Amino acid sequence: MKNKKIYWVEPIFPMMEEVFAVDVGGTNAKYGIINSKGKLREITRLRTGYRCKPENLFKEIFNRCKGLPVCLSIAGVIENGFIKENPNLYYFRDINLKRYNFAVIENDANASAFGEWYWERRNKKCLISLTLGCGVGGGVVYYGKIFKGKDNGCEIGHGVMNFGGPKCSCGAYGCIESYISSHYFFRELGKSPEDAFVMAKTDKNVRVKFREYGKFLGIAVASLSNIFAPDSVVLTGGITFAKEYFDTAMKKEYRKRVMKSLMSEIQYSKHPLESSILGVSALYFSRDRK
Repeated sequence: MKNKKIYWVEPIFPMMEEVFAVDVGGTNAKYGIINSKGKLREITRLRTGYRCKPENLFKEIFNRCKGLPVCLSIAGVIENGFIKENPNLYYFRDINLKRYNFAVIENDANASAFGEWYWERRNKKCLISLTLGCGVGGGVVYYGKIFKGKDNGCEIGHGVMNFGGPKCSCGAYGCIESYISSHYFFRELGKSPEDAFVMAKTDKNVRVKFREYGKFLGIAVASLSNIFAPDSVVLTGGITFAKEYFDTAMKKEYRKRVMKSLMSEIQYSKHPLESSILGVSALYFSRDRK
């Protein structure tokens, strides 16, 4: 008897009123229960780390999910449920995430952008989300769909700000990420963004660096406006908690560099640390699970 060829079949999940949404990062995994109205509860963290193994982490997650559909947000290049690259987690490379029976699998930056559109701004034709943290995550939603180009989505953080700039973690030089993520603060101040935020209250030189950071951010956002012509650019991530020190400089630089006919609305996320888990839950409830 000939061996039968076995094909992957997408699991069918009955629609639930709540989901268990997880965002896996290089330091920890955030998870929470989110309902169909976008209300988040029971936000909790699990320690991950660079050498965290997927089998151990996912076993713990499914043990905690209370029988709810599990929706996964994770950094890295993802194609059809297969994660090819992950800069933050050594063992999360070249593995098939579909075998773990997740209801939704999406890149964290794409998820964040979709969540900002679905829960807050469904009247927008084109929305860009920038997550400002350890790196820079960027996602584009165009007419209610995540823009993926060839397949993966956009690596906005690895556009070039300065071809002669500092070396990026990706191996290239002068990437946007080197200027508007935590890398900027470590390079210029030897401090994390959180520490710099505290110091800025009393240190004039730190406030000067935040204004310089704002200029770089304004340049990046203006470039995106000129390329994509979005209705809205949403800024999220931990660095946005310090917006009082860079917002004015950012918007001034933005207005200098954007074409007037392409000027976008710049907003800040209401949930800067939870936008990715809200995003994968939005993908579940929207039934757009591809």
